[in-house]
Amino acid sequence: MKKTLVALAVAAVAATSANAAVVYDQDGSKVEVGGSVRLVLQKAKDKRTDLLNNGSRITVNASQDLGNGLSAVGQLEIRPDFSSDTKTSRLWAGFKQEGVGTLTFGKLLTIGDELGQSDFTYNFGGINKVTDSGDKVAHFRSANFGGFSFGVDYLFGNSAKTKEVNGQVVKVNNNRGYVVGALYNNKFGDLGIDAAVGFSQDNRSTDATVVSGTLAEGNYKEKGFTSGLRVSYDKFAVGFDYSQRKTDNKAQGVTFRVVKKDDGGKAILTKYHKINEYELGLKYQVTDASKVYGEWLWGKGKALDEADTKFNGFILGADYKIHKNVVTYLEGITIKGKQAGNTVWKDNAVNLGLRVFF
Repeated sequence: MKKTLVALAVAAVAATSANAAVVYDQDGSKVEVGGSVRLVLQKAKDKRTDLLNNGSRITVNASQDLGNGLSAVGQLEIRPDFSSDTKTSRLWAGFKQEGVGTLTFGKLLTIGDELGQSDFTYNFGGINKVTDSGDKVAHFRSANFGGFSFGVDYLFGNSAKTKEVNGQVVKVNNNRGYVVGALYNNKFGDLGIDAAVGFSQDNRSTDATVVSGTLAEGNYKEKGFTSGLRVSYDKFAVGFDYSQRKTDNKAQGVTFRVVKKDDGGKAILTKYHKINEYELGLKYQVTDASKVYGEWLWGKGKALDEADTKFNGFILGADYKIHKNVVTYLEGITIKGKQAGNTVWKDNAVNLGLRVFF
């Protein structure tokens, strides 16, 4: 089935121009096909230079006009890899009302994906700690009201109430969650202002234990928070983000940033029960086709029975648009972590990237 979907999508793209194309438009029904090929040549510490697929995708968007500003909308996005595997990264449908907003259901991004304001990079930047996607999500995204908008998400948990483990029936937690966020975007001449704030809570499970005579999974909560501000003027832009993620069970871990050389620089280190991160980003648009950017990241992680881990990192990069649908970039990061004043890890990596959009 996956191979069939890939074949259909590729065939549709091949039959159209190099831009995201409308392949069907009749009686209020519209189908658009687009996507991008994203490749990275990466040299990272203690690894050989490697060629990586960095999220190449084929996207099919569909809509049906229902009249009076109401429409049905849907999206399918698949991500092929160098291997024969193909991942369905987006699969959702819902309704859009002009002037009100969009209500969708499925495998999709939450409002948390829109919160970061300081990340001008292609690979290594970004510190958002609010849950930004889910496999089973009910998502509402409001329209823009004088520059203000908001989003609300509900993430469905386990449908099964029990499961069998080693011949025993175990009570299963409902690992549901929710996300809320608010945004502001406006321009005053050449001055642009963007601001965002968001919060998420996810229910998690631990290994099963006997509670009141019943074998049941333990539970705890992970909470995420992100706020950000971006100011742009003419060709300059500066952004700042603060993020936090924590758990109410100190024995459980949340993610903490280190460099993962085989995944675009966004690796995780667990066993921290609270993390705080900060990011300051700067961008200058040299020409219409090229920009340069830099970012400073720093933060702290708290772990049970360990000294706090503090980290500092720097990112520099530049890009060039060969064509409106083709961009190349060079981006590097150096980052290190310390405990009690001693360096406990240090990483660096350089990416030479190419993205072709269709």
